[in-house]
Amino acid sequence: MDISNAVRCLKDFKEGMMEYFVLNSYQVCFPKNDHSKVRVVCKTNECPFTKYVSRVGEITTFQLKTLELTHTCARVFSNKNANPKWVAKVLLDKF
Repeated sequence: MDISNAVRCLKDFKEGMMEYFVLNSYQVCFPKNDHSKVRVVCKTNECPFTKYVSRVGEITTFQLKTLELTHTCARVFSNKNANPKWVAKVLLDKF
């Protein structure tokens, strides 16, 4: 199994999730992740939103194992997930 492919796939997943949530005004975090799994939760403790993706077997294939799309929290308009690195990446792609 090629670890670099797994890390790249999970990194792409995290970047895609971050872009989606920044653009839709939700603040999320990625607690306790490694090269074989990613967990995405809403920063508000009361909100049930969660996604969990992990590797299937020893190959570079990932499966969505937990999905709860309901957000009970309010949208945020000063999203801390939109850090300078994210903004620069989005603007660089547009230029």
